[in-house]
Amino acid sequence: MGEYINQLLSLDPADRSFLDSVIKVCDNIGADAVVLQVGSRAAGFAGPDADLDLWIVGDKDRLSDEQRSIHDRDGSVFVDRGDSDAHWTFFDREILTGLLSEWQDEKVWIVSTSKYLHGNRDTFEVLKDRYGKYPLGIAGTKLKWLVGHCGTLLGSMWGSDEEAQVTRLIASGRLIEGLYKICCVADRIPIPYTKWLVKVGDATRLGGMIGPDLIQISVAGSPSTPIRQSLVEVRDAALELLPSLGWDTDWIRDPFLAISESLKRPSP
Repeated sequence: MGEYINQLLSLDPADRSFLDSVIKVCDNIGADAVVLQVGSRAAGFAGPDADLDLWIVGDKDRLSDEQRSIHDRDGSVFVDRGDSDAHWTFFDREILTGLLSEWQDEKVWIVSTSKYLHGNRDTFEVLKDRYGKYPLGIAGTKLKWLVGHCGTLLGSMWGSDEEAQVTRLIASGRLIEGLYKICCVADRIPIPYTKWLVKVGDATRLGGMIGPDLIQISVAGSPSTPIRQSLVEVRDAALELLPSLGWDTDWIRDPFLAISESLKRPSP
């Protein structure tokens, strides 16, 4: 209960009361259930207006008839306090494990940054141990696709008419996003929400080396030919650095081998 008590001390009375109500729900749905803090507060990125975002993970068969019906329809049960500043979501443990095993980026990131609050600590530890980082094979698949996707985006940034300039602007934003995702995946860190991608990416090994250049390019905000060349140089620098980070593969040395992979299917 130590972590839970420490968490209570940092909550205002309304949040504390809401958390107490969530704990009661958890205690009523079986010994394996657990309450997790998730989102920006759990990840350490909370601003002054951050909401209280909680998950309950347990057995859906222990829910009330009404809640189980909602779960069967929606795949989860969502309850807010009525003001959008505090809410909890219930997930069935077996169903959630199945979703996480598909390595859906944002959901895995939520689990990887979650904090234990109350309930069965073993349930929490199993989730964190299994899904705290991408397995090497999953990371490799995602990284290969991202390398190919970034190459495809660079190929779309040609032309000088007005339509081409808009295309370059769109592609440059997606390319910067893709490079930050490469930073995360190279360290096997689950890809976060878009709003936290730069913060998480900058803290990685690769992000520490190419992040300042990406920030500078982003601030420039221009779809000009020089910006495209700068993005080419940053992409090439990333590919040169990846082998030293444990990714010495043929598709890193020759990214054209990865482009066909990105064209075959959507992001894994």
